[in-house]
Amino acid sequence: ESQTAIAMALFGGLGVLHRNCTPDEQARMVRRVKKFQHAVIHSPLTIKANQTIEEVHQLIAETGVTGFPVVDDHGVLVGMCTGRDIRYVTDGKAKVADIMSTPVHSLPLSATRADAEAFFRQWKLEKLPLVDGDGKLGGLITSRDWRESESHPFSLRDSQGSLMVAAAIGVGSEGIQRAAMQVEAGVDCLVLDSAHGHSDGVLSTLRALRIQFPALPIIGGNVGTAEGALALIEAGASIVKIGIGPGSICTTRVVSGVGVAQWSAVVEVAEAVRQRYPRRPGEPSIGIIADGGIR
Repeated sequence: ESQTAIAMALFGGLGVLHRNCTPDEQARMVRRVKKFQHAVIHSPLTIKANQTIEEVHQLIAETGVTGFPVVDDHGVLVGMCTGRDIRYVTDGKAKVADIMSTPVHSLPLSATRADAEAFFRQWKLEKLPLVDGDGKLGGLITSRDWRESESHPFSLRDSQGSLMVAAAIGVGSEGIQRAAMQVEAGVDCLVLDSAHGHSDGVLSTLRALRIQFPALPIIGGNVGTAEGALALIEAGASIVKIGIGPGSICTTRVVSGVGVAQWSAVVEVAEAVRQRYPRRPGEPSIGIIADGGIR
């Protein structure tokens, strides 16, 4: 789940979070990956001074984040509440205002990497809040993320420095609703695949998703023919997943009597996609994924 997706992204891969759970649970997993490690967290999770320690513990359990900037109703930074601050608090009803660290050491939003490194050396803190001219919180840097980003030079990250992650969805209105929740949580790619992807259910859902999320990468599948691949792309898939009954442990061919040898399927799809959608400089190309064995 989120732990595996984090590990894959750190080494340059893209984890796909399964959908054998509620959309809420899946969205929480997406947020865990997106909040795990950043160069700069541009929308950090925050808490209010009047919240209880019990509420903070609940937020930690839900998100995996262990330290939070404390802001007032106008978004002005008033304190920091970290694991160190709450570690020995025994009264869950105690207020954040009673235990948060103040005054808060911070840097302006325009701070450079050298400024941040100097900050961590001077104050020996784990978290660096970034504020604007009015003292409003605009970002957060953690020293751990700073170190980890350097130790994983091939990690897969978005333009904000967050690890990238995909989420699986199903067909129909339920799949579209699930997709919307994952997009809101920050997912980088949706994956809509079934044992038989060249079908009305998959194609109609792809069309609806493409209208709703015109710029989002969507993986569609599974297919075993050029005709099926081209249908998925025309419906809105940016990447096609190939594989119908190709593997030694795949039951699709055994159960349905239908399947295509993987090497043949990949060659046929690749040639058709190249011909119909040739690569053009500056434009995203259609991707293909060989999903299955070669036996």
